[in-house]
Amino acid sequence: MKPPAIRLSNVFLSLQSSSGKVQILNDINLQIEEEEAVALVGPSGSGKSSLMMLISGLEHSTKGNINILGQNITQFNEDKLATFRSKNMGVVFQSFHLIPTMSAIENVATPLNIMGEKNADEKALSALNDVGLIGRKSHYPSQLSGGEQQRIALARAIVTRPRILLADEPTGNLDITSGNRVVEILFNFRKRFQATLLIVTHASELAKKCDRQINLKDGKIE
Repeated sequence: MKPPAIRLSNVFLSLQSSSGKVQILNDINLQIEEEEAVALVGPSGSGKSSLMMLISGLEHSTKGNINILGQNITQFNEDKLATFRSKNMGVVFQSFHLIPTMSAIENVATPLNIMGEKNADEKALSALNDVGLIGRKSHYPSQLSGGEQQRIALARAIVTRPRILLADEPTGNLDITSGNRVVEILFNFRKRFQATLLIVTHASELAKKCDRQINLKDGKIE
């Protein structure tokens, strides 16, 4: 029997502030199967983005175990974690995080170049085509609209054909038309490559497109 794509067991996250320790996540137990599409919903400040950061390995839990595709990533050092993430996970952020001094194709090819992929530019062009922006391959982020920048960021996330795609408020900074285009790309990728999709969102219509919704409140799953 295949392990779940994502399994969190008794996960806690606390951060130190000037006023003392702040508890962000409290005893999170969560399981997401491969090929599932799941929406992570809840009010602002409930810990949704923090939970996604833990799943991606970009943040470290205070306590508990995080298993991704059968691997306990809480036991990985930084190098092993970065390698595992680059091969298995794609992450899309609300604020794009494109490199301003790189063209669209260079931004998309970055994960492949880090992995030493020989055909990085060819695969980056294919990913740009998937998001409908091959004609913008030589443009820099400052020359692109917000919707186009998000689609470039999405192309960068899918260029390695990850088994898990994580998207943190992917439509939060976009108009309705651009947001709908991004949602279409996300779900097309999930269907085409049998990927697992986890989306943090405040958008009820986007959440309804997923197989199920997980509600967070005050750092706990309701």
